[in-house]
Amino acid sequence: MRIQLVASAAAALVVLLAATALSVYKPMGMTPYGRRKQQEELMVPQPVHEAGTGTRWGRYVLFGIIGLVVLFIILHLLGGGLRGH
Repeated sequence: MRIQLVASAAAALVVLLAATALSVYKPMGMTPYGRRKQQEELMVPQPVHEAGTGTRWGRYVLFGIIGLVVLFIILHLLGGGLRGH
């Protein structure tokens, strides 16, 4: 049982180190795909958007999520939420 526990912990550590290495690694400069997409964006004229459109809904959603999190925390601290744990 001890050997299995040590082996599982070692495997988990290897997986975490691999994920960390992959998340940190980035090639120097821009990739060919990124350069091509950047050139395509410069060549195509962008549509003109009215000021303020599209950002309001994002703010409402963000405030709604923050409000739900705060409500959950308040209910939890007052003893009304997650009664089973």
